[in-house]
Amino acid sequence: MNDVVPYFFFSYSRADWIDDPYLKRFFKDLERRVAGARGLGERQAAFRDEVIIDAGADWVSELSRALQTSKVLVCIYTANFFSEQRLHEFCAKEFTTFLKRNPEIRYERDGAGRYMVRGARNILPILWIKERELTELNNLPPYAVRDIQYTIKELQADLHQIYKQQGMYLITTNRKGTYRRILDHLAAAIVKLSDNPLPSLDPPPNVTKMRNAFWDPPTVDELPAVPASAQQSGGTVAGGASVAGPSRILGLEVRRREDATCQWTPYGGPLSLRGLVEEIVVLRHLVYSHETFDPSAADFSTAVWSSLAKATADNVRPILFVHPACLGNEKWRNALVAVLRRDWRGGVIIPVDAADKASVDCVEKFESVLQPPPEKLNWIVVRPSRTTRVEAGFRTAVLSVASEILARIVDHADVQQLPQNRDVLPIRPRIANILDTRRGLS
Repeated sequence: MNDVVPYFFFSYSRADWIDDPYLKRFFKDLERRVAGARGLGERQAAFRDEVIIDAGADWVSELSRALQTSKVLVCIYTANFFSEQRLHEFCAKEFTTFLKRNPEIRYERDGAGRYMVRGARNILPILWIKERELTELNNLPPYAVRDIQYTIKELQADLHQIYKQQGMYLITTNRKGTYRRILDHLAAAIVKLSDNPLPSLDPPPNVTKMRNAFWDPPTVDELPAVPASAQQSGGTVAGGASVAGPSRILGLEVRRREDATCQWTPYGGPLSLRGLVEEIVVLRHLVYSHETFDPSAADFSTAVWSSLAKATADNVRPILFVHPACLGNEKWRNALVAVLRRDWRGGVIIPVDAADKASVDCVEKFESVLQPPPEKLNWIVVRPSRTTRVEAGFRTAVLSVASEILARIVDHADVQQLPQNRDVLPIRPRIANILDTRRGLS
């Protein structure tokens, strides 16, 4: 790559680029407009990975360098751009890298506990498909980045409506007056934004290590510092007794490699397992992090144990969410059991929809092997009953397990609940090992 700082970084989904000659045409036209406005002549004004990165070059370094210095991030908004598949998330990682350059970025939570990025600038989303296809059919953009507007309200009302109703794809196929007017507007916006570029990052970040800006919650270092009072508040345990303790929870998904490219929605609802847990913990003002492990991986036992051991040492509350299919495979099951029987404090939850009979049967058959031995009650196992088909049981399970882990971290023993009558001996709250809605736990 040459030493010229790109005026804009062109971020797009390869799935859209491959078979769309109009997207290629649009990129070339937009770059020419920006180059012409800045008097660059034949010099390149934009970074697009396949154009700039030579064969055999260190493409990660080149990509990271471009994200470190480019003045504007131009995003081509399509359903593919926001893909939740973990094999196709470079758009999201590019987005995150650009956000990290902005010292004004902050993350705020709404009433439902969802994070949204605030204060973003020098990011120019372009609506490539019809607005209805993006918002109504695909429920996009993701909530985290909805504050970053893709509309171009500065245009005349008629052009703005055409833009939303058709998207740039259909407008580009025409390439008449409407196309040229919108193209000129977008190029002018890039030039204006480039006059106030974001500071560079030093050293350049490794884009492959970035989180997914659309589907991952912000990391601890991206959030405001937790007040000292909040750091010591572990929430409320059974019976309403307040307990002091750590405020961090670590979720570890254990599921098959072929499932790892998509979100896990064990109850068939709109929220993934990760989304469900995040909603729970943010309402309790906790800090949450999440990891996914493939039981078929050669380093599975080592990787999981490394996370569990660190969590135990740091007084973080770890919860393993085990996919039922992992229990049906003897090799995976044995690897998981071997990890569990080491020294750690935490919980195991096996989410399963009661409608999935095969999974329920598998859990009931092998659940006992996950239970701790009587002499080593370091962890607890919770699974929904056959009557649980909604998320309520899962929420209860997460809160119960988190409270039980907290009690063991703080006291290294069962937490005691003091009754209103102080003359009566303390009562030990009971947290069921098997979640059963018939017992009123959901």
